[in-house]
Amino acid sequence: MSPDPAPLKSLSQRGNAPAGRGDLVRLMTRFGEEGLDMAADLVGYARIEKKEDLPLKRKPPSREGIKPSETDAQDVTHYFEPEEKARFWRVSGHKTKEKEKKERPAWIDDTIAFAPGEVRRNLDIAPPKQPPLVPWFQMWPFLKSALGMTHETRQIDMAKAPEEAARLAPVDAFPREQKKAWAPVCRLLLDFDTRLTPFWSDMSGLQKGIEKLRGRLGLETYILENGPEESWRKWGDDRRKTRPGAPEPGSPVLIASDLGAFDSTGRFLKSWLRFGKRLRRAGFVPVVLNPCPPGRWEKEWTGVFQVVRWDRGRRLPRMDASRRIKTPLSLEKPPDEKAEKARAKRLLGLLSPAVWVENALLRAIRLLLPRKSVDAGTEAAVWNHEDTHACSLGFALKNEVIDDYFERFLEKKPEKFRDKVLDVIQNRHSYFSDALKGEEAFIAGALAGRDTGRAEMFMRRFVATILQGALSEHGGETAWFDRLTARRFDHPNMWEKSEALAAAWGIINRERCLKGSCKLPRQMDASRIAWVFEDSGPPLHLKVSQRGEQFVVCDKSAALEVGPEGWSAVGSPVAELTSGDFTLQAEWMDEDGGESDLFYLSPGKPLQIPISDSNRLVLHTDHDDLTVTSLERPSWAEAVGRDKNGLFLIPQGEELDQRFYWPRWSDRLGNDDYGMYADFVIAGVQQRFRWIKPGRFMMGSPEDEPGRFDDELLHEVVITEGFWLADTACSQKLWEAVMGNNPSEFKGEKRPVDSVSWYDCMEFIQKINSKIPCLNLRLPTETEWEYACRAGTQTPFSFGDTITTYQAHYDENYPYTWRKKWKSQKKTMNVKSFPSTVNLKSFHCNAWGLYEMHGNVWEWCFDGKRKYEPGVALSPTGQVGGKDRVLRGGGWINESRYLRSASRGVNEPDVHWDNQGFRLAQGHPA
Repeated sequence: MSPDPAPLKSLSQRGNAPAGRGDLVRLMTRFGEEGLDMAADLVGYARIEKKEDLPLKRKPPSREGIKPSETDAQDVTHYFEPEEKARFWRVSGHKTKEKEKKERPAWIDDTIAFAPGEVRRNLDIAPPKQPPLVPWFQMWPFLKSALGMTHETRQIDMAKAPEEAARLAPVDAFPREQKKAWAPVCRLLLDFDTRLTPFWSDMSGLQKGIEKLRGRLGLETYILENGPEESWRKWGDDRRKTRPGAPEPGSPVLIASDLGAFDSTGRFLKSWLRFGKRLRRAGFVPVVLNPCPPGRWEKEWTGVFQVVRWDRGRRLPRMDASRRIKTPLSLEKPPDEKAEKARAKRLLGLLSPAVWVENALLRAIRLLLPRKSVDAGTEAAVWNHEDTHACSLGFALKNEVIDDYFERFLEKKPEKFRDKVLDVIQNRHSYFSDALKGEEAFIAGALAGRDTGRAEMFMRRFVATILQGALSEHGGETAWFDRLTARRFDHPNMWEKSEALAAAWGIINRERCLKGSCKLPRQMDASRIAWVFEDSGPPLHLKVSQRGEQFVVCDKSAALEVGPEGWSAVGSPVAELTSGDFTLQAEWMDEDGGESDLFYLSPGKPLQIPISDSNRLVLHTDHDDLTVTSLERPSWAEAVGRDKNGLFLIPQGEELDQRFYWPRWSDRLGNDDYGMYADFVIAGVQQRFRWIKPGRFMMGSPEDEPGRFDDELLHEVVITEGFWLADTACSQKLWEAVMGNNPSEFKGEKRPVDSVSWYDCMEFIQKINSKIPCLNLRLPTETEWEYACRAGTQTPFSFGDTITTYQAHYDENYPYTWRKKWKSQKKTMNVKSFPSTVNLKSFHCNAWGLYEMHGNVWEWCFDGKRKYEPGVALSPTGQVGGKDRVLRGGGWINESRYLRSASRGVNEPDVHWDNQGFRLAQGHPA
């Protein structure tokens, strides 16, 4: 039974396909409709996706009413919206490395390993104490008035006694002197809720100081761990919880708490207010030491509590004999929440170089900042921040946010202040173990370039300990290094500067890589640890293919897996590369940097790399650096495919029979009314190239063309291969970005570079090609230049039979005349087009999207002047080794006859006049 021919109707032959449609029928009979596409591709056919409203022919653009600025705006390519569409991958860069044997570092054998138990905290150094919120010399007078009372002594008050005697009445008793003293009984409530952890040390110091001043007798101290309405814990008794009765009548009550102001839920705020009202009804008005700034105080506290701000730089108020504050603080304007969050993140950024942040370090760094910029509330915000892992002893930043806070640290100016912060961290962590101090030293070295010598030596001893098998039984060293790399060692400077760090990572992760893969620290070069993976034989020659949403890397010589239709199931080929040490580093790149995985390659066993959301993948081996970039099918393309020459597109319309290969050097490929274009960027400067298709044209000029010269014999030329040509002459901006100088007589970054010789152009091209190896720029040949200039026309100019200063830049004192015998007709001098170059794209482009092919500057061609011969010439070129080179297009100082498409100029290659420039070409070698 013959197959249904319907599927064959959507296949189109490309070029001279080696098979006919009868062969397609036989292929479909053998492989079925599902295998038809793959079989057809091999014999030169491609499936056409039927679309509506797609033009079959490209129409030339209309130039009526278009200004030069509007022409530039037409460089827009429309792509599909990002909805469930396939991504195709192309090679955008390939660099071959010089093979270097990575030897094992010599210092490893000369380094002494750690002895058991040698790496531990130095117990001889006590942790530094936390600076108090308020110095004690300011604190104790306030406490004595807040927790004191007035009582009579036995001494007669000699100031009041005469007044009593002057009444001339019997005196029952003379007034006695009044003296302030500690109240016999007082109650101290300390709010030890976790949100107030930064102030626990201050509260403990408060209790100990009061006890030292007044004694323990009569001092009732309670710790409140869950608000005032839950069970309390008596100071010094960590086990038993209690709920005592009301305070002794008339006794003072002092509370150290935020009264719930730092609680985001509001639960403790209400609880403290209820508690205070009960005390008020019982006749008590407690004094509250509150670290919260007044902007967050509540109006309801008035009359319930006597609130005193507890922070640095705040004078504590005076109290009268009845323990009333004489000048209570007034409420302040509520703080800006956005500004508060910014202050907390700023302080976290300063703390980011510390591996661990204790209360004491947090306070010390906070006190370095101006009082108006941060306060005790900022401490609480930092401690309770969502970006931290906190406990009662301190906190650490979460791994996923550390890089952001490193950036905040570097934003803090001036540099001297950052150094001061690092000094405080180093001094306050002097009691840390050498491991943690080394970690912080590496961080300080990466962020601020500080000395890491001692840290490097520690890491070298760590490497020697691993290699000599002197690890502890529980393997804590390896676990510590894993935590270290996961915690904050993702900064690239750390891995670039420390050889010992890289060695430690390679040794510890070697077995993991052999079993599969492991993630490399960001921007770490795997070649630095190549010595860890000993060579196991000759280099592996690898093939990279795409299969669905993964890349498959396999040995080229290995037997390939076969799919159900008999085709290779490895996937669509992308590239080839070589690995000598059997390792492969896969680095996914995005705007924020990249993430790397290190793989160990097993001969004969394919490696699968899942495709991520990133659009660029760089594969590193000891032989190659290969960059592949993803793209989606543009709307102007009928199909996207890949063959041995790389990724190709099939444009719509008249070019359906051609495979258009995506250039590796291009950052962007598009199609507009003028045809295909490709952009590349170097040093921030973009240059657009236009695709010039192969074809045939009449080169030279007819004998009746006005202004022609004798060396313009009209003859047919065939351009056998297409090429890319820059849409403008080389700009001064591009020249300066590559060469670092500007030889132009007429300065302006948008103007063409002038005053360059042919040799200057070749030096420029050599330099730019060295920066982008796959670019392979060159100068166009004279034949290519005229073919592109004419853009399908045969008139003297690409615009028609004549030219004006509205179409090109030249000396308009010599207009183009309509005479069989050329005659220059000089007019009165008009300086409108004199005496310099003009900006690129000042005039309309030709039909192929090329600007200023006529006028402005002469453009150097690659070859010398050849003699035209009758007959058909196939991509002819002139001599290259001669004494002259061709220039085309005419310049700003020339008569209009020199701007004709057929006009030929010539000069010695070392001449650099101010009307000479050039235009870049790319494609097959000239």
